[in-house]
Amino acid sequence: MGKVKFYAWATVRPKDLGLSSDLLKNLVFLQLERYNNV
Repeated sequence: MGKVKFYAWATVRPKDLGLSSDLLKNLVFLQLERYNNV
């Protein structure tokens, strides 16, 4: 459930904040790494 919530945030919030797609990709990658390490 946590992952779903993160993806929902990642796809909506950065666009609202005007962040670049590259930064978004980096955020998703880092978040996935954190989940994999847990």
